Amino acid sequence: HHPSVSTAPDGTTWVAWHTYKDRSDGIAVRRLGPGDRASDTHVVNQGGSVHGPPKIVAKSADHASVVWSANVEGTWQVTLREWNDDRWHDSRGVSDVTRDAIYPTAARDDEGRLVVVWSERIDDLYRIRVFRTGDDGTKVHLVSSDHVDAYRPTLALHGNEFWVFWDQYDGSNYSVHGCRLYPTLGKVQQISPEGRYCLTPTALSGSDG
Repeated sequence: HHPSVSTAPDGTTWVAWHTYKDRSDGIAVRRLGPGDRASDTHVVNQGGSVHGPPKIVAKSADHASVVWSANVEGTWQVTLREWNDDRWHDSRGVSDVTRDAIYPTAARDDEGRLVVVWSERIDDLYRIRVFRTGDDGTKVHLVSSDHVDAYRPTLALHGNEFWVFWDQYDGSNYSVHGCRLYPTLGKVQQISPEGRYCLTPTALSGSDG
């Protein structure tokens, strides 16, 4: 279920999906061509009793990153695992291990920095948090408001700019919001029309914006 596909600049395609067999689920990954670049299917989850849908980001035939949310001892944690040096490195958590974190997604810029975004429960509200490799290794930023629930983030990369969009609930009113993340954090703005109930954004970037 829930396939995620990413093609690297060298033409290599990486695929990740959510697998289920014999009352157990997991995260599977396979590298495809071109040529003889195809690999066996690897089950990459380490620990966790239940797993959410993955998001894979390809850098090349030799480097890919996959993120997902795993239930570890009753808490949902955003997990990152990477393939480089011809092997899968051990998975690591990027969210706070004491709080539930769900709906992760990821993207990578031309300089190779990986950005991971998810929704994390803080003081009984879900808020959008951001992690970027290269920012002291472990620095995590809060993005969304501290008085509304925010879910289902999606990323768009435009040149060297990262943009994030999500849906949020203010009482019974729900709408889509977003902002620029990098290289400088922009002001959060409502994207969907006023007076309309809107959910589940997606985003992409073209040459003209």
